[in-house]
Amino acid sequence: MQEKGLARACSIIIRSQRVVAAFMLAVLCGIVSTARADEYVVRCVQEQNHSLYEDLGKSNATHLSTSYSTLWYVVANPEAAEWDAELTYPRGATGLQQTPAEPGSPYVFTFPGWEAIRHNGQKFYLSDFVYPFGSDYEMFTSALEIVLNPALTDENGTYHITTIHKIGDYAFAGSNIACVNLALLSDIMPDQTDQDIEIGDYAFADCRSYKGVPEGSPYRILPDCVKKLGTGVFKGCVSLERMIVGDGIEVLPAETFDGCTSLRELKLGSGMRRVECSVTSLDRLVLSSPEPPEIAPGCVLEAKEVWVPAQYEQTYRTAMPGSNIKAYSFSFSTPVVEAYAGYQAEVNFTRVSPGSGENDYVYCYPRGLNSSGKQNMVWQVDSVHGSDSPTGKFKTVWYSYSCDQPELLSAGNVVYEDQTLVRFNKAGTYRLRFTTLDITDHTEEVTVEVMDVPAGTVFPDKIIISANVAPDHSVAVGKTLQLRATLSNTEHGTPTIKTVSWGSSNGNVAKVDENGLVTAVSPGTATITAQGFGPVAPVAQFCVNVYQPILSHVLERQNGDGWEEFADGNNYRLTIPVGEAMRLRPRCYPEGLDYEGFYISKDMFAKPENMELAEVEIDESAGYVKILSTGYVQLNVAVRGKSYYRENPVRIFCVEPKPVSYIAVSRAGETGGVLDEANGIDGMSGEEIALDIDYNYDAEMKRVEWSSSNAAVAEVVTARQRAADAAEFDGVPVTAATLVMRAPGSATITACAADGSGVQTSFDVEVASSVVKVPVSQRACVTNTSSQLATYTNDMYFMLSTDGTATLTYPRSDNGVESSYPDNPYEFSFVGYDATYRAGSYKQLWSRYMDESGFSGRDLYYTALSIPETISHGGREYTVTRIGDYAFAGSNVRYINIPATVETIGDYAFKNDTAFVGLARPSEFSVIPNSVKSIGKGLFSGCTALGRMVFGSGITRIPEETFDGCESLSSVEVGRNVRSIACDIATPGSNAFIVMNPVEPPVFEGGATVDATGSAVYVKPESLESYKALLPDARVESYSVTATFPEAVYANEKMAVSYKVEGPWATAANDYIFLYPATAADGSQSASFSWSGECLIMEFGDARNVGEACDLQSVRDRWYVSFREPGEQDFSLRGTMVTDMMTELHTTVLPGTPIKSITLTQPESNINLGDRIKLDYSIAPANAANPKVVWKFSKEGVVEVDDNGFLTAIGAGKVTITAESADPYCTKRTSKPIEVTVIKTVSDIKLYADSHEVGVGGVSGYPGDKIRLSVKFNPDDAYPETCGWTVTTAIGSVSGDNENVELELTAPGRGLATFRLTQKTGITSMTADVPVFVKTPVTSIALQVDGVGVGEALAIAGEVDDVRMLSATANEDAYDTALEWSSSDEEVAALRQVAGGYELVMLKSGSAVVTIAAADSRGACVKIAVTVTAPEEPEPPEEPEPDEPIDPVLPPTDPDPIEPDPEEPTEPEPPEEPDPEEPTDPVLPPTDPDPIDPDPEEPTEPEPPEEPDPEEPTEPEPPTDAIAAPSADKAGVRVEGRSITAPAGSRIFNLNGAEVRFGVLPKGIYIVIVPGKGKYKVLN
Repeated sequence: MQEKGLARACSIIIRSQRVVAAFMLAVLCGIVSTARADEYVVRCVQEQNHSLYEDLGKSNATHLSTSYSTLWYVVANPEAAEWDAELTYPRGATGLQQTPAEPGSPYVFTFPGWEAIRHNGQKFYLSDFVYPFGSDYEMFTSALEIVLNPALTDENGTYHITTIHKIGDYAFAGSNIACVNLALLSDIMPDQTDQDIEIGDYAFADCRSYKGVPEGSPYRILPDCVKKLGTGVFKGCVSLERMIVGDGIEVLPAETFDGCTSLRELKLGSGMRRVECSVTSLDRLVLSSPEPPEIAPGCVLEAKEVWVPAQYEQTYRTAMPGSNIKAYSFSFSTPVVEAYAGYQAEVNFTRVSPGSGENDYVYCYPRGLNSSGKQNMVWQVDSVHGSDSPTGKFKTVWYSYSCDQPELLSAGNVVYEDQTLVRFNKAGTYRLRFTTLDITDHTEEVTVEVMDVPAGTVFPDKIIISANVAPDHSVAVGKTLQLRATLSNTEHGTPTIKTVSWGSSNGNVAKVDENGLVTAVSPGTATITAQGFGPVAPVAQFCVNVYQPILSHVLERQNGDGWEEFADGNNYRLTIPVGEAMRLRPRCYPEGLDYEGFYISKDMFAKPENMELAEVEIDESAGYVKILSTGYVQLNVAVRGKSYYRENPVRIFCVEPKPVSYIAVSRAGETGGVLDEANGIDGMSGEEIALDIDYNYDAEMKRVEWSSSNAAVAEVVTARQRAADAAEFDGVPVTAATLVMRAPGSATITACAADGSGVQTSFDVEVASSVVKVPVSQRACVTNTSSQLATYTNDMYFMLSTDGTATLTYPRSDNGVESSYPDNPYEFSFVGYDATYRAGSYKQLWSRYMDESGFSGRDLYYTALSIPETISHGGREYTVTRIGDYAFAGSNVRYINIPATVETIGDYAFKNDTAFVGLARPSEFSVIPNSVKSIGKGLFSGCTALGRMVFGSGITRIPEETFDGCESLSSVEVGRNVRSIACDIATPGSNAFIVMNPVEPPVFEGGATVDATGSAVYVKPESLESYKALLPDARVESYSVTATFPEAVYANEKMAVSYKVEGPWATAANDYIFLYPATAADGSQSASFSWSGECLIMEFGDARNVGEACDLQSVRDRWYVSFREPGEQDFSLRGTMVTDMMTELHTTVLPGTPIKSITLTQPESNINLGDRIKLDYSIAPANAANPKVVWKFSKEGVVEVDDNGFLTAIGAGKVTITAESADPYCTKRTSKPIEVTVIKTVSDIKLYADSHEVGVGGVSGYPGDKIRLSVKFNPDDAYPETCGWTVTTAIGSVSGDNENVELELTAPGRGLATFRLTQKTGITSMTADVPVFVKTPVTSIALQVDGVGVGEALAIAGEVDDVRMLSATANEDAYDTALEWSSSDEEVAALRQVAGGYELVMLKSGSAVVTIAAADSRGACVKIAVTVTAPEEPEPPEEPEPDEPIDPVLPPTDPDPIEPDPEEPTEPEPPEEPDPEEPTDPVLPPTDPDPIDPDPEEPTEPEPPEEPDPEEPTEPEPPTDAIAAPSADKAGVRVEGRSITAPAGSRIFNLNGAEVRFGVLPKGIYIVIVPGKGKYKVLN
């Protein structure tokens, strides 16, 4: 069963426990009778308790609770104890009536149900109550209850438990019910299921007083348990305004709402599938089914608004494309709400539904009964809003809620428009069901998880403002509103603050006294603030919207082009012929107020006895009424506004039409001025005069024929002639006409009836010239070195019209048609000047001047020739609305300002004005202001000096020839609403540009083009791609300006307007400054001003409120501004180069003063962990609007500070603390910092060097080294009072914070780095030492070459194969004397380590550097530059005798020399292959540049093999792979002529006369080559 929002109590008085038990048992056990054969109509009685009010007209109306005995008639078996019954109309008990018929005597109830009761002149409420009555209860309702499970007493006094399944045909037809409710068992016992109900044919037909479901009410006549409706259930209920059809009904039968002329709101339930009746008068229709119901043929279902569930919105939009579809919804911010037992919790939600802004009804009622005890029932109320009793007067907020366990929901819960505060007194899980009380009748559920409060939880104070007010917080001017501030939600439920202060953000809109009573002063919005007292004072705000209500209205009837009142005193009475039509409208007072609803309905019952009811056709939306037949009709015309509703009866006598018998013509709105042959009209050309035509009222006058003797001078144009669509004027009298005077001269106008009667009338018209010469004076700022101010008077010519408008034309005296070039163009004495230079490099363009005394509108200075907004002539003021054709053609105008009153500029208005420059860059002057709707062709043709032009937003088309001949044109801005361009626009040049403001590119007509060669086209960002496609050859870029400003600021508090400009002007200089009123001033200092920079102007709606202290201070990307008084402030930033580049800003100026400074006193610097101290701070001023501060910490987790300034030490360490203002609407103020150290005892420490724990050996390094020393405390979070490092100054120094330092070693030696800490006073200090050893580095290197000391710088030169002996030593006191040797090129000069040093071996020509560096890496080193050259070529040796064999030379230790074979010639042996597993160096020839090989032609005599020494054992020959020894060079064998040198201890051999030293080569077989001698194999 869908929840219906407000529950109904069973309207029965039960006096004993026995009856209660019997009643409950019968319901729960389903005891019902099934007998039908012997049923009869039974007359029975039911007692109901009701809430009534006496003395309703007085302010102290008395509430009464009264019981009534209601007489019912039911169809039931009188002999049965339990009745299964049908409710029927009053009739005799003669048997079951088979044929339904209208009741002969319908019900006339003593209590028919009350509507909402007016109380105290303005409050409304409709209440239901349950009062404890001993152990039972009594229930009181304001509606007549149709109880479906009543205990009825028959005529014999016997109780019968009754179940009603049907409300019979015609049951309440014709009765006097006013407010009725179908009371369900589930309303008082939510766990019960209601029986299905059927409502018969015409059950409530012709109940003329029945208004349906009251707005915001829980009462229902068609709840969900109603499954079927009969025909015409509510037919003829003329007062029925509102109905909700439950979800159980699938078909809405025929005639259901026929004759329900007042029906405005209707909801059809989610089960609705088909509609078989018509409803067309609805303001609002709610359809809740998943898709639209089927409409039967011939039926219409229409409404101004159709509301549907949000999830079905798209379905309905697709199915009903012509309807005004709106979506309703109800959703919670979170599906589960968490709360603490005994404390309020917020249930926040968003509701979108058509609930009206006026909460006129209030309900207080029980949601369910507690079966365990009747007296602890829960009151479910809509919006307590400060009331402390369930019998108080409450305001609804268009929803109600109920709970599945109401006995645990505490009373006094507060309901707001988007929030409900609930309080449960026990932990658990609860379900809250919310139901909207508007026509949507929509229900949603949310879960509330209630937990027990954790120990030690403290809840801060909270202020809740409540009031009996509409959801939009609207209050009428002159009315008061009582606000209540509820203080709640602190520890143990008791607030620490007791009182609050009240304030208003705008006393001109709404003021509030010390008790929270708000008085609405003038329309607008004001924020009411309630603030508590104390260091951390809670603040709550309540926005009040003050509106001007409608006080009264009159009805007007359209007459021609105007409207007239037609009331005769307080009566509206008309006599209208059949076939005529009229339009009605209300005019509301005070003037200018608009209404929200206008309704016209036909009263079907109000008519004189001797007249028939006339037929009329009504179009309510247009206020249109047409008479279709003779007779009498009374229209009920109603006007609805905010808190206003009033009806007027309009009585119309509809008569047969008769022929015209007379015609009278007069000026519209004038009396006694009938126009005829003796009384004509004098006027001026261009003047138009509305005419009234009078005739006998019963005449059928469908048309009046007008004629003129000289139409060129004057003629009459009817309203229908002027209408583009004649249907638009169906409600306008067909005689409505206007006399148009076209040119000077005379004419006779004749009006003739078109019905053939021949009745006519005539009058004469004399038209005079309308061109007048008007001297126009202005104060001007003339260009010269001193910016001279002067007054100039220029004669201008205007064509005047009697409608109060004027057209500026060229100098002339006649009134000819504006079509030719002027003979005498203007020659102005003041033509407008360029901007004047002021203060050196700044240009100042004075458009209007305000003197130092304030904003003055009396003395205005211009640099442009200004067209006046109005002119005076003949004692009358005219508004300049048009610039005529050729007005300034050929003139000498240079700069001109056209006012915003002008709407049209004619053809060629500036043609051939060769002096005309257009607009200064930038300038606030306008040539084509936004008010101009159309311009003529060739507007600027021939203006050869024209440079810049801007088209206002009113222009939709730029005509032909506009810029023909404008050869200097450099800048054109096209207005945002231009749709087509018919002229060429050319702005060539690197500094030229075109601005296209239309979002959609305009259409270029007739081949018109845009030439931006070398320049650029600037467009809005969203239009960039479309213009690039349109203008592919142009450079198209985008422009924009954005700005931000706080949503609220304090009065006189300077805040920054931050802005950003995108486009070609983003980096422009501040060239121009403007100071001028944005609107015309009258000397009252109400003008606004602006100041521009960077191509922007800031404009204010009210310059009086701009702060005088700082005004506007311009910097590159922001302006600073302040405002004097609280209130709403609108202002904008507008581009001076691009007028459409604009951003609008809004802020609320708050009352009061923000925090200006915060003083924070340094407390005790060192405190122990867990200490709690009070910080001493103060703010200035002491009465700052928002005194709250927030605390900032340099390190989190050390201390925390509560809202009262109490500091608690929560962790060890040192922290810097500042106090900062928490107010978001002012410049942040911050105190000077304080420093606090929280101490925790250190039990042990560990020392670390470069992240490694220090051992017993300490740390070491060289001078210049840096070592990170740190400490870890035990425990980890310990913190001493003081701590730090020191070091023996002779060896180093430390830098850094207390615990982590950097040790820098400075001099060799040994010392200590000591860490020392001091605990809190009274606890022993701790000390730890780190041994530090600073090593002596290598500082010098002594070098020897071939045993001779040479110092540190050396260069060595030699030839290939030279060998030099090198040795070096470091200073003796160095900690590490090791040296490292290297050669930069080992192929040129190689190093070989030998005893006592290194041999430098020169291998090939080239250069190399030998480096000898200290191994301690401290930088000491020696570098030797080595240069190697090739040796000179030696002389070739003598050839040996061929007959002398060469004796082989053998080593002396070889016992068995190898002799060559004497018979075979000896060939050179190929080198043996190296061992693949042990790679060896190849054997290379000696370095002799020219070796002599044996003659290949002469055979060499083989050497005989040597015999081994028999006494010495023969050394085995190594394997062949070992023979591949290094080459002679790398083996250390050197041959220089006949001698060789070698280090001492070398093994020396004589090889064929050459001495060979092997040095320290390892043992092995080597190949030795002797130049000119051959190659030898030698065993070492």
